[in-house]
Amino acid sequence: MTPKTQAGAALISVLLVFAIITILASQLITRTQMDIERTRWLITEAQAYQYALGGEAIARQLIYAGQDTLNTEGHNISFIPKAQPAFQPDHGQISVEIIDEQGLLNINNINDNTEHRKILGRFFGNILQKPELPLYLSDWVDADSSPQSGGAEDFNYFSNVPPYRTANRPMSEPSELMALPEVKTKEYDAISSLLSALPEVTSININTAPEEVLSSIHPELSGSQVINYREQSHPGFTSIESFLASDITAGLDIENAPITVKSTYFLAKVRANVDDRVVWLRSRFIFDHESMSISLVERSLTPSFSINILKSTDITSDTDFLESTNDQDKNLANTHL
Repeated sequence: MTPKTQAGAALISVLLVFAIITILASQLITRTQMDIERTRWLITEAQAYQYALGGEAIARQLIYAGQDTLNTEGHNISFIPKAQPAFQPDHGQISVEIIDEQGLLNINNINDNTEHRKILGRFFGNILQKPELPLYLSDWVDADSSPQSGGAEDFNYFSNVPPYRTANRPMSEPSELMALPEVKTKEYDAISSLLSALPEVTSININTAPEEVLSSIHPELSGSQVINYREQSHPGFTSIESFLASDITAGLDIENAPITVKSTYFLAKVRANVDDRVVWLRSRFIFDHESMSISLVERSLTPSFSINILKSTDITSDTDFLESTNDQDKNLANTHL
């Protein structure tokens, strides 16, 4: 082998070594960048979740402060949720919506009494044109497997693909309605914001119920008139007696209607984001009016949902808001998770 040949072979070897080193360095840099991005993603996700928990705490504070204000004013009614502006913590945003679930139609009321069944029948008949749906719902939540006339039990669902049985227990989520015959996704989406699935029988809060629910209480009751009165008269109806004595209910036989002005169940919907990470949280509370305590009974991360917030710049920041309500909420620490 000549000296030139040896020099060429050495050069090729050196270039090969440099190529291998370059490839290894490139892979190391890429792997490091991926690890950094993964770590950033996990940290941002964890921070967004903590912001969501902060939104839950804000909801608890709002419920407590609102109820404390009503008590101070001498009103024996429940906190009435209102739209709130989005809060602006560092590098993110927290949006909170509080819903009085007793203002919605509790589908687990179906087998309690005739009045509840009538209200659900009117609701499904008016909104979905399916007055027979309460029969399917009743069979779904009752404890037996014997179908009512016009209802459906296990045998009716075995032919579905895939086949399934009736739950024979109260519904845990209103979305279970889509398991019933003839309830389509679009139909459920049209009524989902008006329904709740609470673990016990509840009355309808006339101070927070939407128009469609109010109109289901009695065939001749105008839900829009009830809402107009609530908007013009603070803080709405102060008692069931004042509601029954109003011009809105004149001539209507609704003395036995399952209605109330005090609620126990509240739902907080929270959207929290940090940079490009978003967390959607739903938290359900039970409010004890005697002890003024708020108990968390359910918390779940869910896919995205609509959330109603106040499009306003009247409140400059979440810090100002929390400081302004701090004096009213010293007892909030006594509430428990």
